[in-house]
Amino acid sequence: RALAPVLPPLPADANPFGPPTPGRNAADGGEALGDRALSGGADAEPTVPLLAPPAEPEPRSRAAPPLRTAAREITVRPPSLLADLETGLLTLLESGELADLRFVDGGETVCAHKVVLQLRCGREVVEAIAAGALGPDVSAGQGISGGGGGGGGGGSSTRTYELAAGSAASLGSLLRFVYTDEYELGAEFGGGGGGGGGG
Repeated sequence: RALAPVLPPLPADANPFGPPTPGRNAADGGEALGDRALSGGADAEPTVPLLAPPAEPEPRSRAAPPLRTAAREITVRPPSLLADLETGLLTLLESGELADLRFVDGGETVCAHKVVLQLRCGREVVEAIAAGALGPDVSAGQGISGGGGGGGGGGSSTRTYELAAGSAASLGSLLRFVYTDEYELGAEFGGGGGGGGGG
């Protein structure tokens, strides 16, 4: 049985992965044992490990740019709530439109709105009027169930109260102050069956 040849150990300074060193190991013709054993012989070309090229990063998905529209100039008027309220409340008082309270004094009628009286004077005033503080409720006696004044009334919820004689002008001036913060004695109103308040 043939025995495998035993190779002598490599010198301490030998590099088995480097090129052959001339003059080393003269007995082997100047070829390093490690070089012959690893490269396959003196005529074999040294092998170089191939490294795969680095993978290119995937392109990031880019969001579509926002659509740009042509700029338009927007005109914003200054706040006008207070002015609108002042003008609108006076119009409601003078016309009697949407009124749900009517006060009659003979042939004269003064109209008002519960919501305005409650906001300006409190719920107590509205409840006092309903209890007859300014005069008795004559809505049922006169067959009046709606029609709050000249501008179309507040429907079936409109109540009519009979004032004491000569009270319409004073009440009209008081209501004008409640609605506009202005006091004008004997101010005239539309708002119903009669003409404006007297002087």
